[in-house]
Amino acid sequence: MDYCDWAPFVKAVLERNPVSVAMFRDMELPEVYSRLLEWPDESIYEGNRLALPDEVVNFGLGDGIEKALVLANVIRSKDRECKIALVIDNQKVELQVEKERYLFTSAKQFSRKLSL
Repeated sequence: MDYCDWAPFVKAVLERNPVSVAMFRDMELPEVYSRLLEWPDESIYEGNRLALPDEVVNFGLGDGIEKALVLANVIRSKDRECKIALVIDNQKVELQVEKERYLFTSAKQFSRKLSL
């Protein structure tokens, strides 16, 4: 992720991860967020490589960026028009959904703001 375009990765996150959507289909967003926070803050990948949402739910763990992307995928599956932004400031990760804010912690070293 250090040297590649994030756009194809984000597209895959939001369009090609049905397992994560199915896992949280019957949960309200606060419950999904709470469940993600309970999982270990570890990526299955070393360095700055990121796991896709389905990988995160299959292993039950993920870096904060990865967990935020799982939540974004679930939100997008429920509301295709919802405005979502992901703000990554090294260890601080914030998923902004309309007026809601979901906070995560990352061990990855990124500084980005993405509109999802």
